[in-house]
Amino acid sequence: MFQILTNFIELEKPDEHIDWNGTTEHRQARDKMDELYNWWHNTYLKFDAWEDFDETKKSDPLFKDGQFNINDYEKEFFDKVNQEEEEMRQELTRRCKELIDIQYYLWT
Repeated sequence: MFQILTNFIELEKPDEHIDWNGTTEHRQARDKMDELYNWWHNTYLKFDAWEDFDETKKSDPLFKDGQFNINDYEKEFFDKVNQEEEEMRQELTRRCKELIDIQYYLWT
């Protein structure tokens, strides 16, 4: 869905064909497109819940006696990652619904 939005903005260049100031609905749709496009490229695609993981604090070995050998740091970090990833999934779902709401404006 967001690739369609990206293609529309970057390839179809709608500002060359559409008067976004023609109606209030068009202005709102264009504002929403910009918001969604910016979120997708500047937040979602750059999201990395693992970026702060400290490799020096991980268990060694990771697998021992047929079980995962996870220390307190890893457990806490994994819980944080799971929470952040769940929040991002929920945000993605919300943003997809917003994109569906403006789908009819994605044509030149």
